[in-house]
Amino acid sequence: MTTINHSTDYNVGNGAVKVEWSGLVAGDDGQPFDCSGLKLGSVHYSGTFSGGQADLDGSNELSPANFVSFDNAGSPVIRVPEVDNGNLFFIGSIRPRLSGGSGILNVSAIFVPA
Repeated sequence: MTTINHSTDYNVGNGAVKVEWSGLVAGDDGQPFDCSGLKLGSVHYSGTFSGGQADLDGSNELSPANFVSFDNAGSPVIRVPEVDNGNLFFIGSIRPRLSGGSGILNVSAIFVPA
């Protein structure tokens, strides 16, 4: 099991942040991203992974974080979290995790200002 570092791309013009973890294989997890103050707009699971499950774990704690899965995918897909009265998910920190299977998983998440 390896912890894969994330990369971030800040769009100063509109305040959006794109966070990406590339190259996860079975048993890997991602470096936690502190997203407090941001709302999750969408998650894109991509790559060649199959036979396992890609989980997106979240926590309202920052350090140490007590992560639990709040979204998952068994194949490449883009997900938009369900909106509750127009409000997007608000989470303290997130990380992806790939359980079992084979292939490579990439996860990118778009956050918008709270």
